[in-house]
Amino acid sequence: SVIVADFLELDLIHLFGENSFDKILLIGVLEYAPKFAKEFDTDPIESLLKTCNKLLKKDGQLIIAIENKIGLKYLLGFNEDHNRTPYYGIQSFYKKDETITFSKVKLKNKLSDTGFKGSNFYYPFPDYKLPSVIIKDCDIMKSNEGRNLIASLLYNSKSQNYSGQNGPNLQEGRILKNFMDNDSLDIISNSFLVIAERTQSEEKQDTPFAFYFSNNRRYKYANEIKFIFHENTIKVLKKWFGNKTSENILNLVVNGETEIDFVHGRNLDILLDTYYLLNEKENYNNLFLKWIKFVEPQIPASGTNKFDIMPFNTLIEDNDTYKLIDTNEWETSKPLTLNQLVGKYVLREKRHFKWLLESNDIDDLLLINKTLIHFGLTELSMLEYLDLKEINEFISTNISRKKYKTSVSKP
Repeated sequence: SVIVADFLELDLIHLFGENSFDKILLIGVLEYAPKFAKEFDTDPIESLLKTCNKLLKKDGQLIIAIENKIGLKYLLGFNEDHNRTPYYGIQSFYKKDETITFSKVKLKNKLSDTGFKGSNFYYPFPDYKLPSVIIKDCDIMKSNEGRNLIASLLYNSKSQNYSGQNGPNLQEGRILKNFMDNDSLDIISNSFLVIAERTQSEEKQDTPFAFYFSNNRRYKYANEIKFIFHENTIKVLKKWFGNKTSENILNLVVNGETEIDFVHGRNLDILLDTYYLLNEKENYNNLFLKWIKFVEPQIPASGTNKFDIMPFNTLIEDNDTYKLIDTNEWETSKPLTLNQLVGKYVLREKRHFKWLLESNDIDDLLLINKTLIHFGLTELSMLEYLDLKEINEFISTNISRKKYKTSVSKP
C-alpha cells in the first residue's frame, strides 16, 4: 500500500497495528521531524522513533540514514546540507522547529531511550546519498590490517557540497586516515547508516565489514566488492551486475560473483600521489621507473590486451616486491604496448607529470612523449595516441555514469 501524507499527522498505530512491519526505513527522513511537527509538547524525534518501535515486529529493524552534524565535511567548512549555511550544525545552532542532525553518541542515545536494544552503525563515504564505500563499525577497524585496507578504500573520498559551491581543495582521504589511526572514524564520518533493532540479535558469521561500489559507472559495467573477515583472514567477494561483452574497443570479460585473493600491500598509486603532494620528485621518479621495469617483461612485444596494468592496480608487498591485482577483468580489442599503458597513466594523472617534468601548457601527446623519453622509452605514434583517445572516449560515453545534478537552488 502507498499512502501519500504527512505521516506525523497519521495515527500509524491505528492504521497498521503494533508489531506489523519487518523493516521501517527512514532514509533522509528522521532529521525533518521537528520541521513538520505541529506541537512541541514532546520531542518530535523521540515520538517518531517510539512509533517506529511499536510498529516493528519483535525481530524487526529500523534502518536510518542521516547526516552526522560533526562530520568532516562540516568541520572543513562545507555548507550544512539542509539550510546551506557553513558551520551551522557543528555549532549546534539548530532551532526548535528546524531540520536537525546528530552526532553518533547523541543518535545512539536517542535510539536507546526510545526502546531499541541494539544499533549497528555503518559509515558511508562520501555520504549516504550516493556512497562508494560503506564501513561497518567492528573490531577490525582497530587492527592495522583493517586500517590499511579502509584507508586505501577511502583515499579518494571527496565530500559533496549540495549547495553547489566548491569545497576546500584537500585530500580528504589523508585526513580520514589520521582519524582511523586514532580509532575515531566513527566520530568524523559525514553521515550514518544505522540498523536499529527492537531486540538485540546475534551477529551472523561472515558479515562484511566493508563494501565498495563502483557508482561512477553505468549499471551494466558496475560492480560491488565485499570484504569479510573470516578465520583471521580477509575474504574478498566481487560481484559484477552486467554481463561479459565482446565487440567493443574495451570489453568486460567477467561476470557474476567471484571470490578473489586479498593481497596485503601498499598501493603504488597512493604512494606516487604522496610523493607528488610532498614535492618529492626524486622518490616519485624512482618509484615510477621501478614500476615500468616491473611490468615491461610481462608485456609481449606485440602488446597486451590487459587494460588495467596500472599503478592503481599494483601493490608493494612487505618485501618491496610489486604485485599486480585486478588485471583480468577488462580487455581491449587492440593490444596495447608498454608505452601506451604509460601514456594512459599520464593522461589520468596529468598534474603529476607536468609537475615532475616542469612542463606547462603542452598538449596531451607532447606530455606523454616527453614522459616516455624521460623514462627511456620511445615516443608514441599518432596512431597509438588516437587508439588511446578512442578508448577514453568509449569509457566516458558508454561506461561512465552520467553526472547527476546535485546542487540545490534557493527557493
